[in-house]
Amino acid sequence: MRLFSLLGLTFLLYTCSAAPPSDSASAPASPNAAAGASAALTPAARPTPAVGVSFTWISPGRPGQLASAIVHTKPADTCLLAFVAPELAHRPALGFTPKRADREGQVSWTWEISPTMPAGTGHLQATCGAGMASGNLTIGR
Repeated sequence: MRLFSLLGLTFLLYTCSAAPPSDSASAPASPNAAAGASAALTPAARPTPAVGVSFTWISPGRPGQLASAIVHTKPADTCLLAFVAPELAHRPALGFTPKRADREGQVSWTWEISPTMPAGTGHLQATCGAGMASGNLTIGR
């Protein structure tokens, strides 16, 4: 819980000093392109605008491959993504660069899964505006 409080404080500090919104945080044209052809993709349920913050896409992967996550929130919200790797819940979460939602309320991140990442289920948390969503990322071997 202390970790998520620290992430919330970091998010608040970033939001107060952030530059004006840009359209550079758009989702990848194709989730298959972002996650690599060999990774199986798992689309999340499509949110309704009244829901707040939700994951619309989380791609599973293997060490050394690309993974991606797409979040839906209010347009122009600033979002922070944190990841806790499988079997490493006792370590601090890996934070990604905060991004602003596009005009449709989508924010996406794509990253390489560390070649030394253990197999299992990692946990993602997105904080956007005053909302938060959690999701799971499956790391295979």
